[in-house]
Amino acid sequence: MKPENKLPVLDLISAGMKTVVNTLQPDLPPWPATGTIAEQRQYYTLERRFWNAGAPEMATRAYMVPTKYGQVETRLFCPQPDSPATLFYLHG
Repeated sequence: MKPENKLPVLDLISAGMKTVVNTLQPDLPPWPATGTIAEQRQYYTLERRFWNAGAPEMATRAYMVPTKYGQVETRLFCPQPDSPATLFYLHG
């Protein structure tokens, strides 16, 4: 990546997001840098659990989406089960 193409993200995020980024969780185990993908995913979930603390319960459905690279696991969260509105978020 060319340095000139990188945005100064930490200068651009909101004060609330800066608080989240700087949240320390001393009860977390060390990052499993040499762990399996499943172990790293589990750690990632632990590390971000406070983001979802107090979130409303909602129906969740799992789907496999076919791609030319194989199946991709996805989840559909339904805060309003009768609404057809959908936001498909691709991370990465």
